[in-house]
Amino acid sequence: RGLHPTPMTLAIGDGANDVGMIQAAAVGVGISGKEGRQAVNSSDFAIAQFRFLRSLTLIHGRWNYRRISKTILYSFYKNIVLTFILFFYQFACGFSGQSLFESYVYAGYNFFLGMPPLIIGLFDKDVSKETVLQFKSLYYVGRQNLDLNVRTTVGWILQAGFISLIIYLLVLGAYYWPHNVWDDNGETSGLWVFGTTVYSALLASMLYTAASITHTWNRYVVASFIFSIWLYFFFLCVYTLWYYMSPDFYFVAYEMMALGIFWMAILLVSTTTLMSEISVQMITHMFFPNKMHHAMEYDRGYGDGAKPEPVGDADVAAVQAEEGKTGDPAGPSDRPSEMPTGGKFMLDRESLFNLNAGLTEEEKEDMGIIPAGTPHMGSTFNFDYVTDQYGVGGGGSSLLEADVVLQDVEEDNEDEEIRMRMSMETAEVDESTRLSYK
Repeated sequence: RGLHPTPMTLAIGDGANDVGMIQAAAVGVGISGKEGRQAVNSSDFAIAQFRFLRSLTLIHGRWNYRRISKTILYSFYKNIVLTFILFFYQFACGFSGQSLFESYVYAGYNFFLGMPPLIIGLFDKDVSKETVLQFKSLYYVGRQNLDLNVRTTVGWILQAGFISLIIYLLVLGAYYWPHNVWDDNGETSGLWVFGTTVYSALLASMLYTAASITHTWNRYVVASFIFSIWLYFFFLCVYTLWYYMSPDFYFVAYEMMALGIFWMAILLVSTTTLMSEISVQMITHMFFPNKMHHAMEYDRGYGDGAKPEPVGDADVAAVQAEEGKTGDPAGPSDRPSEMPTGGKFMLDRESLFNLNAGLTEEEKEDMGIIPAGTPHMGSTFNFDYVTDQYGVGGGGSSLLEADVVLQDVEEDNEDEEIRMRMSMETAEVDESTRLSYK
């Protein structure tokens, strides 16, 4: 208390006695263990072992903060651009309150642009987890709240005002000359043709903006952008034929798309807005860089400190031989020739043995694999103790050795049973001899 700024606290516990601490902290982490699930049920996040806390905070927590910040800022940004365009149009209609967009088209704005921010919030990664673990100081982005603060928010608002002005003025200039918007009947296009063109250029610009702030591209990200474009034009083509829904908008979309200036306006506006946003990003990276910018360049292999190329098995074996490490790393012939792509990592028993044989004792100890019989301090957490003596891939004792141990135990049991039987027979002979003597 009394600290400025207010610190962000994290509490972690595994038992019922930790519930109060977990609930009082800003972030509560519960560990599922032998002491029950009271801590897990009262926490914000649940993990199975304490060592997973590093991945939870440094990797996933940092990624999540940057994703959420980007999603929030972009969601406000695209709506502010839409509002500014309507504000600029009021100067042309005498502040009468006339809308530039048809009502149903206007209502579908966030629906058409709903997928890109959602996908960004799910998949976007500015740097890989290897880079984050190598440079743990990158965690400062969330600790110092660099992605979501007043300064950043004001910057996005100013950029939204500038981009909205570009969109409106460029489309207005393209439609200003009557010969660009003549219909077949000799009349110029109406308000809905102009307004829907502005709306289409706005959607294209916002998709370009979402693409410019996306760092991770996969099939889901690409599909979300394609789906957004398809959904908008599909809606236009269907809705404009529905006369009873909006008589004024009947066949407007087809009249609009028949004009060459419509396609030129979309291309010009979206390219101009994209270049302006990329220019701002480039100037920031070149003249006002921070630690994150350097890490992103390093992660992508740029600069003098580029990431080294992955080494092969022969290089690993040479390095281990020079350092005097034990173990015979599995060569290319011992490894699986093909990794399955069905979502499961499957290896046969021989491959697991070979992979285990390539680990040094230090690496095994770091992974928590210790020889059987080694004194081990009991833990309150489940699944935190493994041994290299048993199980598929065990390197210290194979399954054959385990069978030998079991066979020895069975032989000992058989010997004990024979001795007990002989003792009982001897006792019976002594008793019969005693009775005969009597």
